[in-house]
Amino acid sequence: MRPQLKRDPLGAHDPLLTRIRRLTLYPTSVALMAGGVQRGFGQTEGLRYDPARLGSYSNTELVWLLSGASITRNLREGHSPGMAYIMPSRVLGRQTRSSPDTLTKAVTIPLHQDSSLFYIDAVVGELVQRKPYRDLLQAFDTSRDQIQLSWLEDVFNRLRGPEADSGLTHYAMIPDSEDIQYFALKYFAEGGTRWALDILNCHQYTVSSLEWADIVTLFGQYRYYPAAATLALTLNAASLNLGTAAEESLRALFPEAGTPYHSPDEAQRYWTRYVREHQKPEYARGTCYSPDSH
Repeated sequence: MRPQLKRDPLGAHDPLLTRIRRLTLYPTSVALMAGGVQRGFGQTEGLRYDPARLGSYSNTELVWLLSGASITRNLREGHSPGMAYIMPSRVLGRQTRSSPDTLTKAVTIPLHQDSSLFYIDAVVGELVQRKPYRDLLQAFDTSRDQIQLSWLEDVFNRLRGPEADSGLTHYAMIPDSEDIQYFALKYFAEGGTRWALDILNCHQYTVSSLEWADIVTLFGQYRYYPAAATLALTLNAASLNLGTAAEESLRALFPEAGTPYHSPDEAQRYWTRYVREHQKPEYARGTCYSPDSH
């Protein structure tokens, strides 16, 4: 059964072009941090992780260790150089595309999984073992920290089941909640829930290109054909990893397609035409909600 949205926040705007513009302009650095350089995240100091205390941390403390402030503090005190991505990612480090450098971007930012952040796996594992649904949902409800929300969603994803489904459905249906709704929808999309993929395909969310690339991979993984036109437009987005993820998903949707292109512009033109000519009519009509549909 599809939950009901109260309204369509897109209005008369083109959902495809508008979202691509916002994703391109939004700085990826929201989730990137230079090790040993950043001097804090927000006004509240984070919590230092002590591995000897893992089992004795309260649930609230474990959740706080997943905050942007705590991750920044532990990264900074690790004195690691370079750039580290501090949110969970399905696409970072994946090199599965076989076509030769078709969508290479002009700027490459070297990223790594910093050893100072390995504690997150231990914290997430402890929360999964404890299953403190009430504390997790309370944190999800009150957090305005995109990094913390991303890790809470990761915990819920590992706890996937009726309790998590029931707790997150409410947040997935709040159209003006931005990050909270986005990460609740991501939870359901990672399980292949059709209505969540519908909403993500039609609505705008201010997330980094690396974060949106996770959703793009889900469109391909679950053969979500209504997103094909959006994916074609994404191919020319000047953003990290996003173009490659879009191309891989298009190939999952249309494995018979060729590779007669040698640049992002050519790829976008090819796939836009290909989707228009090969998309089934029921998918081409789209699945977006309209204000008068309920």
